[in-house]
Amino acid sequence: MKSNQDDPMNINFSIKVTATDFPKREISGRIVTWNEAGVTSAGETLFKEGSITFGNTTKLLLEHRRESPIGFLKSYKVGKEGIDAVFSIGNTTAGSDSLVEASTGLRDGFSVGVIAEKYKNVDGVLEVSASSCKE
Repeated sequence: MKSNQDDPMNINFSIKVTATDFPKREISGRIVTWNEAGVTSAGETLFKEGSITFGNTTKLLLEHRRESPIGFLKSYKVGKEGIDAVFSIGNTTAGSDSLVEASTGLRDGFSVGVIAEKYKNVDGVLEVSASSCKE
């Protein structure tokens, strides 16, 4: 079964943290792997290659709470496999706690939030071909 959707959809998904640099106050990791189905807030979802774009500022939020930013997107690299990103963490109590939690494995993942603009359901898997990263 295939169906095309026209309304933007908020999607949240978790990605594993791969590195923490406490002196630089940075957390990094792959925020998406292309063409690999995974579980999101919208169910099983697959992001097509090149399907996520970024605005001028992307904040790193604690638990998707807009009132709880802990940092911002410093840099990212779009490759054939996916997107790897580095986040700069603010010098706040919550930011420091997040660095400690990430470096010790207590908090081992990013939760990425996008607005899917072009997507379709293919046999129960949401395939996203265009989206913008909101957090």
